[in-house]
Amino acid sequence: MADSNILVPTDTDDEIALADWLEATMLIEGRSYIPRAKIRKYIKSIFAEDQPDVCVEILLREIGRRRRHCGSAYPFNEEGSGVKYTQSAVGTPYVFMLCISVSKPYRDEHRQSDTDELFDSLVLDALRKYLGLGTVGVRFGAPASGRRPRNFQEAIYWLAETMNLPKGTGTPRRTGGDGGLDVIVWRPFRDRRSGFLVVLAQCTVQRDWVIKAKDLTEDIWRGWIDMGKNPHLALAIPFVVPFKYEKWDELRRLVHTLLDRLRLTELLEDAKPANQNDMQTWISSEVIRMGGTR
Repeated sequence: MADSNILVPTDTDDEIALADWLEATMLIEGRSYIPRAKIRKYIKSIFAEDQPDVCVEILLREIGRRRRHCGSAYPFNEEGSGVKYTQSAVGTPYVFMLCISVSKPYRDEHRQSDTDELFDSLVLDALRKYLGLGTVGVRFGAPASGRRPRNFQEAIYWLAETMNLPKGTGTPRRTGGDGGLDVIVWRPFRDRRSGFLVVLAQCTVQRDWVIKAKDLTEDIWRGWIDMGKNPHLALAIPFVVPFKYEKWDELRRLVHTLLDRLRLTELLEDAKPANQNDMQTWISSEVIRMGGTR
């Protein structure tokens, strides 16, 4: 196994970390297929396990779950007596989020700003697909991009006008920032009247992501833009959340919808992300870094 700069599992029962580790290992070693015997050998080397078969089964079960949930947008699959990786454009969003999740150089060098806009754009594409035909949206996160004004107050008034909604009774601050909002999408009607679905999304790549579920407050945003009723809140992360995650019930009461790597990949299965080429360029560079070559 090549020396690498990827996060290695610390617990042999952690199916998420095991699957992420195997996927990343295949990327940096340029493998399109890895047999079960090789996986067993790697696990014995990492954990000094004399009986690695349990770890292998846990890992393969997670690979199967990801495939079922993500379909063809998940580029890995259990095949024969091992795991196959199929490099394709449709798998780009998944591999992009995988690299964000497991790359040690990415974390050590604090290069999160390199991917913030790309991840926000990916989430915007996914949410537009989620709400369906006729959905529009913008990236609102800081630093400002696109047509969004840099001044926060001006940005709020610009957003209200773009959504064809009246200003709220509150007064937005004049300083910078984004008020916890990275992406906003809405599905208006042809009558151009208010009373439509609005989704506010906080997008984060930080590993301690649970606390970010509190960044958006409905009442504050309704004070700035008169949406009528409270908007739908979403939290988007590039990580995979375990199926039996202990804080799931808490999270679904902080935000309406949690979008992890698998849910985002599912939504993008039949879509071509707007910044797919930029994501592929970043992936190529990051895989080299993860392989130990700077």
